[in-house]
Amino acid sequence: MTEQNRAKRFKLYKNGDKQFLGKEFVLNRRRIRTWDAFLPAVTSDTRCAEAVRSIRTPVGGTRIQNLDQLEDSSNYVAVGMGRFKRIGWVFNL
Repeated sequence: MTEQNRAKRFKLYKNGDKQFLGKEFVLNRRRIRTWDAFLPAVTSDTRCAEAVRSIRTPVGGTRIQNLDQLEDSSNYVAVGMGRFKRIGWVFNL
């Protein structure tokens, strides 16, 4: 199996929601092939109140712009229309 076809596992958090403990997400490139298909899947799986518009790294807030930038065993924040809120409290930073 090539690196690009291997499923990636990572944890997603809701932007600014301290009560949400994170959702394990498995990205299978056979099921989700594009970024435009990925964002609605994240919205549904995390049960966000508003549509997820971007994915960010939890501490620096670096914007992830395509599926290839997502790393296995990492953590990300699902952000809707609002402003990104740093969630270093999850990782005791």
